[in-house]
Amino acid sequence: SGTADGHAELSTPSADVDVGDPLASARPRWALPALCVTQIVGWGVLYYAFTVFVTPMQAEMGWSRGQTTGAFSLALLLSGVAAYPAGRWQDRHGPRLLMTVGSILAVLLVLAWSQVQSLVALYVMWAAIGVTTAGANRNTRNTFRDLIIVLTPRAKSRPTPFWMIVIATAINS
Repeated sequence: SGTADGHAELSTPSADVDVGDPLASARPRWALPALCVTQIVGWGVLYYAFTVFVTPMQAEMGWSRGQTTGAFSLALLLSGVAAYPAGRWQDRHGPRLLMTVGSILAVLLVLAWSQVQSLVALYVMWAAIGVTTAGANRNTRNTFRDLIIVLTPRAKSRPTPFWMIVIATAINS
């Protein structure tokens, strides 16, 4: 099913209910804020942390900027490739298991990254982190949509572009 303009209908239970009524939604009240926090932390650790550690890694290991950032570029490439099967999994089974397993693996891989002693090991770790990122950081679009619907309860279907920009900018600041 879809809308008259050919887009898929949004299937958020909270979109068609009064968010002031706690019995109206099947979701626990803590689920959306928890998902938002995990997205922020996930992106912070799996995406932005590399830029914090790149200079200290270069200094300690003696690697060039190109050698070091090549590992991160590989992670981005593999995350993009892995996004297709991760998206299919999410469409068929929902995001809960994918994001949970991806997050657990991501924690283990970041801990393993802290023990890297060779350039090859750095590339292996970041290749694995890239694939994991495709699962751990899924569902961002739905997170923003649900957050917008909670913050603007009169928006019963699609969030307006204005609110999408406001929320995305606030969270990514």
